[in-house]
Amino acid sequence: MARLAMKPLFSQSILTDIALTIDSALAKAGIINVSRLAREVQRRNERDNVALEDIAAELLRMAQVRGAVMEFDAPSLDPAEQTLQ
Repeated sequence: MARLAMKPLFSQSILTDIALTIDSALAKAGIINVSRLAREVQRRNERDNVALEDIAAELLRMAQVRGAVMEFDAPSLDPAEQTLQ
């Protein structure tokens, strides 16, 4: 039997925040740092209790739709790896 992965559900406020964050980063720097911006969005929306990886995936998806240049130079999204650095 095939297992279906759960698709994360985002509130309208977090989706709006992600979109505005992308637009702002593109206007300021012309590039999207996916890891850093995902952390910023998560901190501003702690009440939504959304995993960092889910926010990063949605941010990546939205940035791709806009044809944005992206970078991934922030530390790993894995909290366990962050404590080792």
